[in-house]
Amino acid sequence: MRKKQRNFIKVLAVPMKESHVIKGYSVYVPYVWKHFIEQHKHYKVPVVSLHDTMQMLLMDLLFVNNRAFFNPNEPWLFSRHPVDLDLLKHIIESWYIVHFHKPLPPDVLSGMEMKEEERVANIVINEQGTADLSDGFAYQYVPKIISVKLNKNLFIPSLGKHLHFVDVCVPLSQGAEWISWPPEQVTIRKKREYFSYKVTFKMQTIPFESVPYLYIYVSAVRWMAHKASLRETGATVYLQGTYPWISGIADVAPMVKASVKKRNGHLRWKHQANDVLQEMGYGRLLPEIEAVFDNPRLHLEGEKNHEFNTFIPYGTHLWGTHPIGAGAGFQERIEIAKAIAQQLSNVDPFPVCQRIQSSSKNRKKTQLKLPPAMTIEIWYSDAEWLAKVKETLFQSLDIEAPNEQNVYAYGSSKIIVKERAITESLDIESNEANGKKLLVQRIGKMLNNDASPAFCFFELKDKDEFRHSIDPKDFIRHMFVNHNKWTQFIRPIDPAEDDTTSENRFKRAVEDLFRQAGVVSRRGQAVLERHENTAFIGLYNIQRNKRTSQKQIDYPIMVQVDANEIKMALPHKGWMPYHEGLLMLAKESDRLPEQEVNTFLCGALQQVQADHIVLFAEAQNIRGSTKWFQNKHIHTSVHPFALFRNVSIVRLRDEEGGETPEWTVFDSIDEYSEMTEIASSFPTGVFQFNDRVFFNIGSKPKGVGQGINPKKTKLQQPNKNLPRSTAVELTIPICAEGQSPETLALLTYELRNQTSLQYDDMDTLMPLPLHLAQKAKEYAKMVL
Repeated sequence: MRKKQRNFIKVLAVPMKESHVIKGYSVYVPYVWKHFIEQHKHYKVPVVSLHDTMQMLLMDLLFVNNRAFFNPNEPWLFSRHPVDLDLLKHIIESWYIVHFHKPLPPDVLSGMEMKEEERVANIVINEQGTADLSDGFAYQYVPKIISVKLNKNLFIPSLGKHLHFVDVCVPLSQGAEWISWPPEQVTIRKKREYFSYKVTFKMQTIPFESVPYLYIYVSAVRWMAHKASLRETGATVYLQGTYPWISGIADVAPMVKASVKKRNGHLRWKHQANDVLQEMGYGRLLPEIEAVFDNPRLHLEGEKNHEFNTFIPYGTHLWGTHPIGAGAGFQERIEIAKAIAQQLSNVDPFPVCQRIQSSSKNRKKTQLKLPPAMTIEIWYSDAEWLAKVKETLFQSLDIEAPNEQNVYAYGSSKIIVKERAITESLDIESNEANGKKLLVQRIGKMLNNDASPAFCFFELKDKDEFRHSIDPKDFIRHMFVNHNKWTQFIRPIDPAEDDTTSENRFKRAVEDLFRQAGVVSRRGQAVLERHENTAFIGLYNIQRNKRTSQKQIDYPIMVQVDANEIKMALPHKGWMPYHEGLLMLAKESDRLPEQEVNTFLCGALQQVQADHIVLFAEAQNIRGSTKWFQNKHIHTSVHPFALFRNVSIVRLRDEEGGETPEWTVFDSIDEYSEMTEIASSFPTGVFQFNDRVFFNIGSKPKGVGQGINPKKTKLQQPNKNLPRSTAVELTIPICAEGQSPETLALLTYELRNQTSLQYDDMDTLMPLPLHLAQKAKEYAKMVL
């Protein structure tokens, strides 16, 4: 019997229809302190460090204003309770001594005052009907004010018990956060493991909506109970305890997020928080962080010798895996969100969105569209790995057997396969003097000045295995680019890996190399041919800071996908084949002045020959350089590309920064039932929120129905990953003649759905042209 198609979803977002009036206490930057900061040019790292320290030590702060040193009319600090100015001065003076090894000059903090103030967050609606909050800081403090007033002892039916949540003091951009405490205990492989449910509150606006929304996210935090090791330079931990200057005792002590940093192989509290506390005269209240990472279980199980317990959440920044699977259970996720929403509204506040039906039909798959000539080099250490790559490559090209010449035909394309042995050791200790220089020399020796263009497979260990060595991946890619070679890395054969996983891994790698050549899937090519008079363009701003690149990069690119080819446009370079654009990115990407961005975009669009152009951009990525893509500026008639009458614009938002809501199916189980939430159902498709905003849900999460039972809670299947599909927000403000928001929303979904060769059996998060533009970023990274 065919399953019923689910036609409605609820988004877990509560409309905030009332203005908020917050009575609190403000502290402004004293003039002498402001002048001192200006004189010593402490605007960047030191002031940020001070602000992070204050947020960690003063849990009542509703916001810290990083702009206050530039705009003295704005408050520096705002708290819901009176601020102890003597304590605040003491924190600043102690922080200064710790960081600069000398006392702060006398009277620098004189003139510091606290004022009782009332902040009003009115809902302001622009001419397009989009809501905004009159106080820009309200997006930080309103979620905190709302969350502290809610009952945190929630009964969760699927768990058959109450969960108690505690407030977490988080960095101000992260909204408000709860953690269920005490943590849940499960036994896996005869060991006790721990996790908590986490609730995050974020205030968001949605284009063309007259009210802001409070988004409620429910997830799980897996606590480390065994030795933890950082693979990166920093991490966040949770502290639970009470500072000596805080009066009153809560039933459960609050939590605060704190940063940990690794330097020269050793861990320490970021911003030297323990040293600041000691300088203040309170001793070292925080435990030695290296000891916590060595044995986190002691803190989880309540055995401590310090004022604060410290808990380490698992993440990919740590080495190894966690025995508990990621994600909260599908059922309890919805029940927790509903229990919170019921406190905010007398009626069910979650908006309902209806599916819009698609009339497009799949067509027969075509051949892959390869370049006319293509040289593929296979760089190997292990002969078995070499054989596996060749086997997978030939299968993808429908080549039945290799030949002695290693020259093959695929349609009208000629493919030459070359085998290249890795003759140099690329495993160089990270503490070795001139290690990077030696690595570059060895890569150069293998290349031997061969600059003939080639698409290369390269056998390379996973980054986890370069724990004490320099990860050579970026150096290999950089050196190969300089020799006109594209690279795709594949891990060595793992004897412990099952055959299916191994085959899929090699298949993905072959497909990703073809993606770099500008090849889409067979099904994707059929989609493009169905829209042969349309050019699909992804606009993406490549950004890298000096922590991830030798130089800062802020560089917009465009990727065009149509039925004939895939091209890339770069500033001052114009359009070129996608694979050539990748090489050019590695050599040319830089910082493009903001005033030149629109000139580049309009100039590139002017060269596009198509009846219809659909421009895709991701809000979080592009709105900094092109302000029109911000919610408060997005418009249905005025836009940066108004010169072009044949342009439609689709702006997308994903869940980065909590900008898209969680969701659940809302439907009847059968024709005789009332509509209700169905947490175990996973629809795909496009669901309409308002006239121009849609939520697009892609493929069902992997594993659901194949080992993951969506009707069971996390406690019942703790070792299973419980993923969820993101509801990608589509805003369609501009439609070319003959187009509608609905048709463009469906077209966007079609370009997410199985059009990429990389993901032939699943959806990409972004539509194809934007996906290809994002993937180009891997080449825009300067390591030398």
